[in-house]
Amino acid sequence: MVNQVTSPLDTEESIADLADMLTYVEDAEGLALLSSVPEFTRSRLNRACRLLSSSQQQLIRQWVMEIKQGRSNA
Repeated sequence: MVNQVTSPLDTEESIADLADMLTYVEDAEGLALLSSVPEFTRSRLNRACRLLSSSQQQLIRQWVMEIKQGRSNA
């Protein structure tokens, strides 16, 4: 079975563009803002994150934990 692209946002180029956007995120608040865009689904963000360096991936994981802790403390 061939992987079918269901949206232009699921193309390799679009995911690479999203990964590029992730490199400009400076903190958990910025990641939360980017994640709040409906088109940037969790799946797309995860795919984009895999294109980043391991240190960037680790930093994003740390921010995700901060965001989750903030939500549970609210």
